[in-house]
Amino acid sequence: MVRWTHRTAVVPARAEVWLLTSEGNKWFARRKGFVAGRTASRIQQALGWLQQLKLIDANGITADGAIVLQRALVTLAKGGAALNPRLFCRERSYHKALLLTYSFDPIFFEQVVLPDLWAGRSSDILVLGDKGEIDASFQSAVGQLWNLGKRYLLAGADVAGAFHPKVFVRLGPKDGVVMVGSGNVTSSGWGGNQELGAAWMVGPNHIDKGGWLHPFLDDVLTWCQGNLERDAVRRFKDVPWLSLTPANTSKPVPYCIAGERDPRTEPGPTLVGPEI
Repeated sequence: MVRWTHRTAVVPARAEVWLLTSEGNKWFARRKGFVAGRTASRIQQALGWLQQLKLIDANGITADGAIVLQRALVTLAKGGAALNPRLFCRERSYHKALLLTYSFDPIFFEQVVLPDLWAGRSSDILVLGDKGEIDASFQSAVGQLWNLGKRYLLAGADVAGAFHPKVFVRLGPKDGVVMVGSGNVTSSGWGGNQELGAAWMVGPNHIDKGGWLHPFLDDVLTWCQGNLERDAVRRFKDVPWLSLTPANTSKPVPYCIAGERDPRTEPGPTLVGPEI
């Protein structure tokens, strides 16, 4: 039997490790079944994403999937390549910052993330999170937030169901940087947990020209409830190099769908982010 703690698998002393098999939404260990929990549901969700990205199919890994896997293995073999969101925030010359998150720790943000963004010369900062999570975290931090509304904007997203992205965008006068990952803007999401993420540069002189930011920011506008947040997003769109970059409008922006419902046609929990 393998017992799982918050972060690691622990094998009890003087006990066997049994082989677990899966069938549908249940796991089986020596004919004793138990209903699969959060880990199993996330595995199924991840397989769905890989299929949507055409990295796997009914026959297993695809040719594109093999290329992506090989790149990942090379990066992991190098070591020391861990993505650090704090260093991402400290990158200089990006004066605008947009953070999309599910859960949010406002005290951690003001004490750690915000000073990092200031070090990176960001002064126009918008955080958009899940409305229920934002409301709960704000109530728990009443009287302890000194910069809210003065040095950054915080709002809950106006969506049906849960708002579950973890996308961070910083834009400057010449280009921008983007980070997409699994960590929320909390102490756990930024160091306490094992999280996955990727970051890259966008702009006229980079492989990713940033044309996808136009439809992306248009979507963000629809999630804003107040004029202050909408004005902040419009200032993003007005960054000179981005305003001169053609939008990717030749085809609909592709999405990875989480869960059984398509958020473009049916209400329900979504995250959803453009395939870059």
